[in-house]
Amino acid sequence: MEVAESCKEKNMLVHNKVRHLNLMSTHNDSFPVSIYNCKGLRTLIISTKKLPPLPSDSFSKLKSIRTLKLNKNSIKEVPESIGGLVHLQYLDLSQNWELKELPNSVGKLFNLETLRLIECFKLRELPVSLRKLVNLKHLYISGCTNLKVPKEIGRLRNLQILDFLYVQDGGEDDEGLFKLGDLGKLEQLQDGSEAKNAELVNKKKLLDLTLRFGENFVLDPRES
Repeated sequence: MEVAESCKEKNMLVHNKVRHLNLMSTHNDSFPVSIYNCKGLRTLIISTKKLPPLPSDSFSKLKSIRTLKLNKNSIKEVPESIGGLVHLQYLDLSQNWELKELPNSVGKLFNLETLRLIECFKLRELPVSLRKLVNLKHLYISGCTNLKVPKEIGRLRNLQILDFLYVQDGGEDDEGLFKLGDLGKLEQLQDGSEAKNAELVNKKKLLDLTLRFGENFVLDPRES
């Protein structure tokens, strides 16, 4: 079900048997309260000009959601209740430029396979609880220029795609970042020391690798 513009009405009615819902608007809209009656909702996509602050219990009644896309909504804070989405497999928070942190409760999303945080420019760190996401396969953080990735990410043994990796401090504490033996795709390493620490010889599932030297030069095997 796709609803355009009319979702500006907070009291807009959404049928409680809806399974896939796409809300689109150019207004600063409220979260339609009738969504909470959609107990079997599997997909929720919200595209607005600016989504008002999400209520603390926004996701507490939407436990069946598998796919949640909240990208480009000017979200500043994600409520702790997101950790209650125990069936969630795909979460996209990309291009929420004011988002500074994720709640620790994301560590409860045990079925999450894809997490997209592309161009969340103010995002500074990922919660340590991320290490609990044992089923996470795809982590997209390109454009998060201020982001420090915790060494605990090395525990994500099923991770196959990591599109950006930048270690700010260096040193022994960061070695855990590279113990990702099953990583299938590691696109960007920032310098030679990182490439060494990445232990590329052990990346048995590595399918695609881009090596960047300096500011503008990129060596891509597909171009050779």
